[in-house]
Amino acid sequence: MHTHLSAGEFTALTGLSAKALRLYGERGVLSPDAVDPHTNYRSYSPAQLRQGITVDLLRRAGVPVTELTRWADYPFAERRQELASRRAMEDFFLDVAEEISRSDPTGLAVRSTPAGPLPWAGVSYGFPVPGEAQERIEVFGAQALVLPAVDAAFEEALTGLGMDPATHRWTAVPETTGPAAAQQAAMVIARPCSTDLSAAGRRHIAAHVRQHTGVEVAVVTGTLPRRLEITFPGDGLGERTLVQEAAHDHQQLLAFAHHCARGGLTMIGKSARQVVAGSSLSTPAARPTTVFDAQPDD
Repeated sequence: MHTHLSAGEFTALTGLSAKALRLYGERGVLSPDAVDPHTNYRSYSPAQLRQGITVDLLRRAGVPVTELTRWADYPFAERRQELASRRAMEDFFLDVAEEISRSDPTGLAVRSTPAGPLPWAGVSYGFPVPGEAQERIEVFGAQALVLPAVDAAFEEALTGLGMDPATHRWTAVPETTGPAAAQQAAMVIARPCSTDLSAAGRRHIAAHVRQHTGVEVAVVTGTLPRRLEITFPGDGLGERTLVQEAAHDHQQLLAFAHHCARGGLTMIGKSARQVVAGSSLSTPAARPTTVFDAQPDD
């Protein structure tokens, strides 16, 4: 009675390649039923055919190798939901890309406002960026709660040092580069402020933010030089869809690059600032304005 299948026969019946069988054997996904001690030939039992076929189909469906050991009770409903979410996200970015590909960088109204030197103080903090798209969305979504909390604690700390409330504040991406920056996102929350902070004052700010938010921050200071503040007001554009809203952020960058090339300007800093008027980032009516800082080329 033929009770075992050779590796070749098992491959023909399940669709799994010889390379896949070796890999799955090493990973403990699908081990041979028997191995000849003299020839090292592997053989499989007919009872393993269902496992082999299921594993092959799961792999074709894009299931990671690390999850194939769960073939007998695989969570198909969860996987379908994950794929549906991923597909919706892919469709969203495809729609945004299409919107941008059709946009005209000269179509946005531009406002250029001269501004003098502006001393500022802020707090900078980082957070890891996961590789999985869904996890990235969750991490960045959580920042919608972290950012106002850090800002409020920062403002309280400055008030404790005797400084007046800010009339406006902004968030920006700090000037970080290198391999670590690719795996770590960073944020600076800044406001007009005297840069003459003592070491004790800096420690007070960092400790106050950590105590009230659990976030480790670094206190940073600087001065924006004399510059032009370039904005692209959205007045008159009417209601926009989420796709149009997301595309608009990129369209402003394209419009700014066009404006700089035409006017001989160079951007100050790594990215635009998101400026909010008022004493708090969490003010319900607070809507950030994207501000590009630029200087004329020498």
